[in-house]
Amino acid sequence: MWHARNLAGEISQEYAKRQTDEEAIDDLMELVQQIVAFHMKHNAEPEAVDLLLEVKDLDLLIEHVDKTNFKRTCLYLTSLARYVPGPDDMLVLDIAYTIYQKYQEYTNALQVALFLDNLQYVRQLFETCPDLQ
Repeated sequence: MWHARNLAGEISQEYAKRQTDEEAIDDLMELVQQIVAFHMKHNAEPEAVDLLLEVKDLDLLIEHVDKTNFKRTCLYLTSLARYVPGPDDMLVLDIAYTIYQKYQEYTNALQVALFLDNLQYVRQLFETCPDLQ
């Protein structure tokens, strides 16, 4: 686990360097995919989220969550949003909303949608939720 964390730190540094130098990042993103998959399988959701934030590709998180880790992942995302500067804070919450909706956690998704002040999300939840009681 330590090696994956160390590698993730080096990748985020290399990513920043390549972005500055306007170099290709495709090979780095392949490694990011592998590291995120490893972290998500080994209960290291915060490390996966942090790495994806560093490489500005938080959307990749959605394909790596599963029914065993989505609650921990969303808890970290909603807590993290308070400390991330805008507009990334809204992106973090948007990803949490998407994950909650994917796993039919309608109450939590509604809380996030209301915090985002996104009436379209609220409407969408009421239309898709099978039990409105």
